[in-house]
Amino acid sequence: MTGNERLVLPFRGSCVDNPFPDTDTLIDVIDRAREITRRTFFKHCESPPPDICDLMRWFPQSYTWYKSRYEGKPVYFYEWSRIEFFYWR
Repeated sequence: MTGNERLVLPFRGSCVDNPFPDTDTLIDVIDRAREITRRTFFKHCESPPPDICDLMRWFPQSYTWYKSRYEGKPVYFYEWSRIEFFYWR
């Protein structure tokens, strides 16, 4: 990897299927999160599917982006319709 490349965090799951070991961890990650910009989210995370990206452009007020931590590593997620979608390595 050259110095110009960046690591893009992969999608790990939503709160519906809880990608964390237990519910307490899921709640902790969400509770400790701080809001970030859409631009920051897309800088660090792989792009959602094209149909979701289209919806994000058409209805930006329906989405909120966040950053938190899990096991000392950054976790990024966006919330849509009260469902969180998580990205981390």
